[in-house]
Amino acid sequence: MSIDADVAPRAGGEPSVPTDGRVLLLAGPGDSTDIVANFLASRVPDLVVVMESPSSRLRTARRRARREGWLSAVGQVLFRVLLQPILRRHGARRRAAILAAASLDVTHRPPH
Repeated sequence: MSIDADVAPRAGGEPSVPTDGRVLLLAGPGDSTDIVANFLASRVPDLVVVMESPSSRLRTARRRARREGWLSAVGQVLFRVLLQPILRRHGARRRAAILAAASLDVTHRPPH
């Protein structure tokens, strides 16, 4: 049985989410995962969420340094440490407005 056979097209031509059977969501931790998981859980009876562990930041920085050079890797680390928290705080109100306007559920779903 193929996935395409179980997905009926909507009026606009987009496929709808299957409403029977098991759906597996493989993702990393974060709000976007919670939004997708909650959307799917409201539409399919048997949702299984498998959460991957993120790799360590040190390991990621070393891998980037090997691939792109130390200067580039240091710049990325500094961005994450210094600027990303400021940008996250600055955009928090707008993010909350978008989530509310779209009626998105960011409630954390524990993985299976």
